Amino acid sequence: MSKNSKNIPVKSDLKKKRGRPLNSISHAEMHRLILDAAIECFASGGYIATSNRDIAKRAGVTSGLLYHYFDSKAGLFREALRDVNYRLLKVYREAASSNRDASILEQLTLGSKGALQLTKEFPSIMLFAGHADAEIQRHPELALTENIGQDEFKKFFHELLTLAKKRGELDGKIKVEAGVRVLIGFLSKLASIGSAGKSGVKELSDNLEVFESMLRGNFLK
Repeated sequence: MSKNSKNIPVKSDLKKKRGRPLNSISHAEMHRLILDAAIECFASGGYIATSNRDIAKRAGVTSGLLYHYFDSKAGLFREALRDVNYRLLKVYREAASSNRDASILEQLTLGSKGALQLTKEFPSIMLFAGHADAEIQRHPELALTENIGQDEFKKFFHELLTLAKKRGELDGKIKVEAGVRVLIGFLSKLASIGSAGKSGVKELSDNLEVFESMLRGNFLK
């Protein structure tokens, strides 16, 4: 997790900061402003086609200032990925911790709804997350050495499904490890399916409804 990821204003607040005098923006706010601009640019243009100049322009800063915060485009991509992973995992963890008495199915559903709300506020975040694995396969240097992404999601879903098994909410024939792999596979694919912008948010919403229907056993009658 990025040391600057906590207690940072949300995207909607930072839109107002673009165009403000740079000396009125704090270090943490500038870090967030550049990260969000990078997520938008990488999501819309891909890693290779996006330059640091593009990101600086989107953030409303100079390239020199951007390099003061991030020493390379690869480093900026990794930090953006770390930040997106943290934000999405935080949504699922909060949904579970705030609804401990609810069924594991309801906790997962609430987590997905939280991810959808985050995507409505910042449409590029899910598009970036969905295509990050493909970018890493093409460019291995973009992989995180300390990954709060899949490893932490695996740990989180393993905890949830273990509790579901203990409660009798998980089919006895299903192995927890296999369930974790399927959940992560489905959710990562859901993130990569869809377009950018409002149409992509609508597609994600529709996809999550199908996913919830499958979890509830209502997909096919």
